[in-house]
Amino acid sequence: MRLDPFIDARTDLFQAWATCNRSHLAAPGNATFARTLETAGATLTWPFVKRSGNRTIVLEPIAQLALSPTIRQDPRIPNEDSIDFEFDQTNLFQPNKSPGFDILDSGQRLNVGDGRP
Repeated sequence: MRLDPFIDARTDLFQAWATCNRSHLAAPGNATFARTLETAGATLTWPFVKRSGNRTIVLEPIAQLALSPTIRQDPRIPNEDSIDFEFDQTNLFQPNKSPGFDILDSGQRLNVGDGRP
């Protein structure tokens, strides 16, 4: 058995400004703001190995618990780089599964799977 604790922290700084100033639109004006997400957790793996002649069978269950505060998407941050989300074995056990920087994967979650590549 192997237990791997982890801590992940991320801070993003944004600067937004209004590109149009029409009277019928509520222009937000210029703004500089930040957001922070801290994630802590642990990954547990337990490989089972069986040899049968010249074959080796490996089954490696993995369980991961990740804890972070729930963060709502700020409406001032446009979703430009996380529109096409691919959920597969390469990002299942990542602290943040979103491919870009616009959306954060926050809250409490339990990920389980098999550790085969």
